[in-house]
Amino acid sequence: MLASSEAGTTASRQPALPPSLVAAMREPVLLIAAVEWNLARDVLAVPVPVLAIEHDAEAGLLLHAEGSRFPLPAMPPLCVAAIAFTEEGVAALSQAIAMTPGGDAVPAITRMQPGDAMGLATAVVSGTTAMLRRQAALLTGSLRSLSQMRAAHEDHQTRLAQLEAYVARDNRQDFDQVFAEEPAGGEDAAIRIGRGANLGSLTQLLPIASRGVSAVAVHLDDSPIAHDAVLQVRLTSLEDGQERASWRLPAAGLKPGWQVLGIERALTGLSRTLSLEVTVPDGTLALSLGGHQPLPNFRATGTDGQPLAPRSLAFRVWTGLPGVMPPVTAIDHAEGSADLGQGWEEVPLLPETIELSRDGATATRRALDDDSLPCDPARAGVTLGRLAGALPAGTLVAQATGRLVGEVTEPVEFALAAAITAAEALDLSGQDTPAIGWSGWVMADEDGLAPLRLFQAEGAGERGLFVLTRRQAGATGTPPRARIGGLRATVAASQAGRAKDTPTAPSPLAPLVAEADETEVGESFVAARDFRGTGFHALEGGGDRTWRWLGADVNLKLDNVSRHATRIEVLVAAAAPGLTEGSITCAVNGVPTRANVAGTAEAGLSVVIPLPQAARRRDRGVVLDIAFGRAHQPPGDSRVLSVACTGLRISA
Repeated sequence: MLASSEAGTTASRQPALPPSLVAAMREPVLLIAAVEWNLARDVLAVPVPVLAIEHDAEAGLLLHAEGSRFPLPAMPPLCVAAIAFTEEGVAALSQAIAMTPGGDAVPAITRMQPGDAMGLATAVVSGTTAMLRRQAALLTGSLRSLSQMRAAHEDHQTRLAQLEAYVARDNRQDFDQVFAEEPAGGEDAAIRIGRGANLGSLTQLLPIASRGVSAVAVHLDDSPIAHDAVLQVRLTSLEDGQERASWRLPAAGLKPGWQVLGIERALTGLSRTLSLEVTVPDGTLALSLGGHQPLPNFRATGTDGQPLAPRSLAFRVWTGLPGVMPPVTAIDHAEGSADLGQGWEEVPLLPETIELSRDGATATRRALDDDSLPCDPARAGVTLGRLAGALPAGTLVAQATGRLVGEVTEPVEFALAAAITAAEALDLSGQDTPAIGWSGWVMADEDGLAPLRLFQAEGAGERGLFVLTRRQAGATGTPPRARIGGLRATVAASQAGRAKDTPTAPSPLAPLVAEADETEVGESFVAARDFRGTGFHALEGGGDRTWRWLGADVNLKLDNVSRHATRIEVLVAAAAPGLTEGSITCAVNGVPTRANVAGTAEAGLSVVIPLPQAARRRDRGVVLDIAFGRAHQPPGDSRVLSVACTGLRISA
């Protein structure tokens, strides 16, 4: 029992709330007026704590317990009933509830006679029910608010990712060079590091605080002497010894001059002192040194911490917004890129045709509008669909989804096989379980879908991909129609961009069943108003096809490009200074490709850009980046490149 038997006792001071009362405040309680404590003896039998309260004009809400009065800042949150026996008790309890924060959550006061056990039970049950309803409503509201906050958080994350992708795609990130120690030049302006030298590593303290640092650069005085040379660079903070970034660069990716090393995201957190450690575990490299450095702490030091020369290492430092990726075009070697290991990349497989063999007939079918390929099962036996050279070298996993068209009337099995010849694929089809280069037979589910996956050993060369379908033994009637789609491959990153630029020309088409195929597209012009991007503008009054290429770089975005397209031609009205073959670099959907220049300065040029197989996307979008190399601009010519283009043509 928590209420005092001496409800009227006045303490000289107000002590702190005892632990027992603190615990009781977290439980359901009954409230009575302190002046009616002597009438509440029958209430004490209920298994709920009873609190005797009163309101004091100076002290506020007071709780009578253990012979003292304790102040309460608010009403107990879990009050199941407020009981009064007299008019005086109703008035005192009403005043205490009305004058205290949280009083609006207290149930209405129940007037009852002392000893009325049934009335007391009714009040407790009614109050408990009301409290449960309130708590359920609060919980429901909290869950609704949590769901709304999660949705808003996901929406903000998506918007942030889109904004970041837009900024990264157009290279709009802040990227400022804040420090540069240029190579001094001369006989003693380089230091050799590696096995062929007496020095294996060196350390350079950077005079830049860590916050916002997004890239550093070191300068190679000469090309690597040995092909097995490796340059390792670590960026650490001295105060905590934490590694902030690291790079491992093989000789194949090194060239004389500056090596710009990008950090995945500009450094955040407290500003620290950065140290650049350069190691050459294999081979020998020559790093350039800067000018004379009067401060010993900022000189290049060896493993013993002593300065190697009265110079610092030649280096540069860039900063950006903390936590933001640096612009890709400004980086030579990205942190965590393929330089750190082989890595894997998923690429879509979009074959143009499939060679089907079934029921003793062979024919070539084109891909359908949704990029799926027909692979209807044979009346008896196995249908074998061949996709010649579909799996590029280095493929580890190939995946696809088999699909039955229309209502599922009978079970059909799908399979994938990686093989060079049809005979090898048929041999694999006799295996009951998956194996290297064989997915195993997969039955289509009730929705007519069959997810397929096969694995290959690492280092596998280019292979053909075979699609196999079959009906159940004893099936009769017309076979259901089937498709294979969602073809994709997980390929070694070093091989991901090496797919053939031009697909093999298909043999004459001979459809197995009457079905409309996509009409082959010869060539089409894209109106200037129908492509988006930067670095150009349409010419007013020049017709839909005419536009002007401004500056050194242009970025074009095209939608709904025909899946049969193999090249893009940029038609130039007349040659610009230095605009020749070799002066243009380009990429399609981020995959580097070549640009062939044909024509003459008088008659105009045609810049032919093939569409790499690895760059094809399922949404048929094309992002074309063209860069005019300023190194090819004639010496002394400061004019900004401005090329009048008479059309953009897409050819199959």
